[in-house]
Amino acid sequence: MGSVVLEEYELLGDPKYRAYVTAIDKALKSFDNTSEWADLISALGKLNKVISSHLKYQVVPRRLTISKRLAQCMHPALPSGVHLKALESYDLILRAVGPQRLGQELFLYGAGLFPLLAHAAMNVRPALLSLYETHFLPLGERLRPGLNGFLIGVLPGLEEGSDYYERTDKLLLDVCVAVEKSYFYGSLWKCVLCNPGIRQAAINFIVSHYNRRLSMEDQLYVIGTDIDCMVQALCASLQDSSILVQRSTLELLLLGFPLHNCTLVYADRVRVCTAALGVLLRRDMSLNRRLFAWLFGSDGSSTVSVVPPPESAGSSEPSSSPVPDSPEPTHATYFHLHSSTLLLDAIKCLFSPSTSRSPVLSSNFSVFWPYRILVSLLDKPETNFILDDILIDVFRSLYIECNLGTVTKSHQEKQANRSNFELIKTANLLFSSLEPNYLWEYVHKCFQGACERASSSAAKVPPKAKCSEGNKVAHVGAGQPSLLEVCVLSEFLLEVISLVRMNFFSLLQKVAKDLEQYCSSLSPEELNGALLLCSRLLSKVQPTTMQPHSSGMEPACSPADSHITSRQQTSEKLSTSCEEELSLANLISSCTSSFQHLFLRFVELWVLSDAGAVLNQFATALVSKRAKKDDREKELHGLLQQCLLQEEGGDPYQSIELPQVPPRPLENVEIPQIKLQVQPCFSKLKDTYATLCQLLVELSSFPASLGTLKAIFFDADSPRSADEEFLPNWLRQLLMMSCFAEDRDLLLQTLATVLDLLGLARTAAVALEPSLRDGSRALSPGSQFACA
Repeated sequence: MGSVVLEEYELLGDPKYRAYVTAIDKALKSFDNTSEWADLISALGKLNKVISSHLKYQVVPRRLTISKRLAQCMHPALPSGVHLKALESYDLILRAVGPQRLGQELFLYGAGLFPLLAHAAMNVRPALLSLYETHFLPLGERLRPGLNGFLIGVLPGLEEGSDYYERTDKLLLDVCVAVEKSYFYGSLWKCVLCNPGIRQAAINFIVSHYNRRLSMEDQLYVIGTDIDCMVQALCASLQDSSILVQRSTLELLLLGFPLHNCTLVYADRVRVCTAALGVLLRRDMSLNRRLFAWLFGSDGSSTVSVVPPPESAGSSEPSSSPVPDSPEPTHATYFHLHSSTLLLDAIKCLFSPSTSRSPVLSSNFSVFWPYRILVSLLDKPETNFILDDILIDVFRSLYIECNLGTVTKSHQEKQANRSNFELIKTANLLFSSLEPNYLWEYVHKCFQGACERASSSAAKVPPKAKCSEGNKVAHVGAGQPSLLEVCVLSEFLLEVISLVRMNFFSLLQKVAKDLEQYCSSLSPEELNGALLLCSRLLSKVQPTTMQPHSSGMEPACSPADSHITSRQQTSEKLSTSCEEELSLANLISSCTSSFQHLFLRFVELWVLSDAGAVLNQFATALVSKRAKKDDREKELHGLLQQCLLQEEGGDPYQSIELPQVPPRPLENVEIPQIKLQVQPCFSKLKDTYATLCQLLVELSSFPASLGTLKAIFFDADSPRSADEEFLPNWLRQLLMMSCFAEDRDLLLQTLATVLDLLGLARTAAVALEPSLRDGSRALSPGSQFACA
């Protein structure tokens, strides 16, 4: 530019050039007095006359002012006559300055020319294209500084079916060759990224000129000069508001970026796939067909031209999609080999609060989108298996999003925070689309896996290693969850998920068995969290009321034959109900038995120093009962007589003194001095022990049934004779600790548990058969055995 100024300075010494400058100034003044478009045509005519008279001068005087006036004449509101006259001025100026000087002053004239084609009339477009072909195309690489503006100006004319489509397309191809292909496509991708208005034309241009016989590796110039820019442009196009733009972009992915031979690195493929999943929200069949064709490696037909995966290929998880035995390539084979891991990582990006707000996704991204996208993906049988790998991250995302609003505190807070409330409703739509028991079976699978990992010292990860400070839930994509995280997420799900009708006793039983098996490998914090989860599960159980089915409940027999069918149907319903209740009773009994075994295991590992010796000392701690049946009857008879004697004229509130019956002396009975030693680590597990005791009481408090009561008092795994009175080991431990525990907290908690169980046993014994009622006396004051 400095050389141009110097040349102009030298030309000022020429009288003819000074006259040229004076004439230009006079012509420019005519623009100041224009009031309508006809005046502009007149002013442009005067300017053109001056310029055409001095074409020998390459330096146009007052060129900055001239470029401004010409750009004003290109306003879309002006008629085509003004545009054509201004194009004549441009043509004269560009012919005068030549290609060399035009490359230096491109910014002056391009500012007015480039925006015209988008809104030019049909009779204006040929003149504008001729101007481009005549003056801009010969610039070659000198066009590079203004190439972005040139493309933004020319691409709107690339409309299929228009009269000038082929001419515009040829112009772009010639420019591509002139400026060098890689640079051309690099500028094209920048335009796609920054200008939504030309995305459809630009993507269509790329698709139409992509050689389908060659791979992207043979046409690397299509990627441009900046791969990151191209990836961002693809993501922006996939999330464009126009369905046509999204459709064209998916076509480009199918052609140039197939997953089995993609030139993009894995991280860029994840970014593109994350953006592509957003098209599922459109619910448009043409978009969905192209997206799944890209994921399944097809071109819309039912065949896939890929080699079947070897036996060792695929995910290491056993739950992953199995490799088909058929030698014919299938959608499932291709997806398993090339797309499954990519899709999983893309979904994790959608659910991650940090990455979901990155530039990869549009600014109007909603936290509801990932759940709706996942529902759409699960409609495809080939993608169903990904749920096992992504569901834990769905839980994490829901917890993290809702934890900011503390939606689980109260119903009022849920209503106040509408965003989180709507998020939970959207998540419930996803969960309701699953099988009723799948969700909680998956929770148990995570719980069991966390216990197994905790039991292995090599694989054990501290809970805080992956979790943020003050938060037990790891970020999305953190991998396998810890036991504490599973417990926290499970409790959260119990609060926010609309619970379907299911039996939690089965889940409780499985959790109890896992805790019994891995109790020795878990930390106090993990044990406490697991038992709190059990307590929360138990609080959600709504047991079916056991209704006695007697003969009186059956409909009365009628002599009419029309009632026979009704009686049969009623009988079948009653039979089915009885079977369900019996199954529930057995399940409650089994669940209670599992927690009793867990109690024994917990006491052995964490409470008593020598639990086995304590059980052996139980027999020595028993003494025979101190009152016989005759003595109790005499006491009762005396009490009744005293009441009868004072009935007439006596004070109804007068106390009655019971007869003093001296206790029978203990003969040849030695009371042992037993002291139960408590392990030092028990101080950290007092709350855990209290929770476990409370679980035993709550499980025992369900509506009495034969199976439940039998689980409370008898150990089904231990043989016993018919006349042998028996107490299970867990109850023996409980009784021993309630009498001889040295730790005060342990003594009080155990004693409270024994008293609660005693109350439940005495209440339940009333409704039992005499054969079992005797068993309930094992804990009654008049039993044959009692602790010393």
